[in-house]
Amino acid sequence: MADRMLEGRRIIVTGGASGMGEGLVRALPAMGARVVSLDLNADAGARVAGEAGARFLAVDVTDKASVDAATNQAVAALDGLDVLIHAAGIAPGAPAEIDPAGAMA
Repeated sequence: MADRMLEGRRIIVTGGASGMGEGLVRALPAMGARVVSLDLNADAGARVAGEAGARFLAVDVTDKASVDAATNQAVAALDGLDVLIHAAGIAPGAPAEIDPAGAMA
């Protein structure tokens, strides 16, 4: 039963409202994991988690008190923690490499 290979695993995913985090929040419950998604975007985060069968908590990962509170709530909801996937963040649009003259490589 490879599709349930994460059966019973308790997982927190930060950045669960979009991008890679959203993909994980959607995929992991189907593999048997119990998932709590954390994100700043409460509307999208709640929608994605609801559609995936996960739980959602709003958090600002730039604020330690917010992270501590959300982590404590998530661990309590999951009755423990096996995996933390930290996918929250933003990537500014810029070239990956620039040559010394300033032209794109």
